[in-house]
Parts: sequence; structure tokens; C-alpha cells
Amino acid sequence: MPDNVKRSQNFMSFNEAAKQPTCPFTANRLRTMQRRGELPGIWSGSRFLVNYPLLMQQLEDLSRKAVRAGEGDDEGGTNT
Repeated sequence: MPDNVKRSQNFMSFNEAAKQPTCPFTANRLRTMQRRGELPGIWSGSRFLVNYPLLMQQLEDLSRKAVRAGEGDDEGGTNT
């Protein structure tokens, strides 16, 4: 990409997103998520660009939801 054309840091290719130190997914997993409609992003022509900040927010929200769901468990992790 030419130096005078700067793409927003919010949107990146599957490979760029997978290389981020905070990304827990491989590029192939990101592609699978996109095909399933689970990945935030936009199409730019024939190329899908991942909305990386929104992906990280989704993961944060899922993590918080899992923690809240687990708060009702006793120490053994079962509800008996």
C-alpha cells in the first residue's frame, strides 16, 4: 500500500488481525467466523476487512457474560 494512502487502523485483513498481539485467533479461524456471520467487519470490493476494535469488544462482552453466568456456581462448579 502506498505511503500516501493510509487505511484506518480499525479495519484490517484476516492476516493483519491474526498478527495482533491481543488476537487469540488464527487467520483461518477468523475466516471461519466471517463465513458464519460471527465476525464484525465490512466488505471492500471482494476483500473483507475485520473491525478489530469491535471484535475485541465482542470478546470482552462474551467474557463478562461467562463470568456473570459462573457467579452462581458453588466452589465445585456444579449446581446441586
